[in-house]
Amino acid sequence: MTAIAIPDELNRQVEEVARAQGQTTEQFVNQVLSQAVRGARFTMTMKNGIPVMVAPEGTPPIDPAMIREALEEEGF
Repeated sequence: MTAIAIPDELNRQVEEVARAQGQTTEQFVNQVLSQAVRGARFTMTMKNGIPVMVAPEGTPPIDPAMIREALEEEGF
């Protein structure tokens, strides 16, 4: 296990969101960090003058239903 320093205000917000989602703070932080690490593994490149995001091998494809769901969750 590793300890990290989190500013008090951010920690308060993390605890609030975790509670609202029915998770412990540790569960919520682990989930968010896992998502961030997966997202950080994508790289950007240019192909034929168009920016392209390259996903690691084995990354499942994104379909239109997933995009609609994500947009609805964000309130778009």
